[in-house]
Amino acid sequence: ADRTELDEHLRAMGALGLEMLVTEIVPGPEDSYHSYYTYMDAHGRPLLHLTKQKLRQYPVGFGLATYHRIHRYQPAIEMGSRFFGAIGARGVLNVEFKLDERDGELKLIECNHRFTAAHELVRHAGIDLGLLAYNRLAGRPDPPLDGYRVGVSMWLPVEDARAFADMRRAGAITPVQWARSLLRRQHFQLMTPRDPMPSLRSIARFARWPFARRRTVPG
Repeated sequence: ADRTELDEHLRAMGALGLEMLVTEIVPGPEDSYHSYYTYMDAHGRPLLHLTKQKLRQYPVGFGLATYHRIHRYQPAIEMGSRFFGAIGARGVLNVEFKLDERDGELKLIECNHRFTAAHELVRHAGIDLGLLAYNRLAGRPDPPLDGYRVGVSMWLPVEDARAFADMRRAGAITPVQWARSLLRRQHFQLMTPRDPMPSLRSIARFARWPFARRRTVPG
């Protein structure tokens, strides 16, 4: 509830020889998350600056993105490039911030030194990070990095339907608002006619989910 109670719990854990990491929940709506993507070369130079916005997530408040889009958000570019320059990271990089509704400042959420779940969204926008990383390792020329398309979105239908249901129960969104937000060309994380098996396996997994929850674990 307050700093005094926090200190009491920390002392109790310390007496048991247990270390604790305290994190803060940054307040703000679901669309307050902004991510920065880049590739730092061997000399610490960023080869690109790309940002995306998380519009909804599941579970609501702390989950994975169910609907996100590419944008160009200068505060995230500036803070993200300073962050990676300061820690000396190299290669494919992503850092996520949340806009704190209390002071309007970006707060660090997480850093990913890897490809992320939004990799396909970034590729659809015109930046192929996978090809860039491969070409750099193979000594081949970089793919085009001189620009990307804003407004490109990626939608996870099943997960986003769950997010919508929870947000609607909380009074955070209406069916009309949800439907309007989807009135644009959508890209999907898995669905492609050239390679349908990942999509079919994902659909099968979700089809089994309600039955899996009814199973009991033997005592």
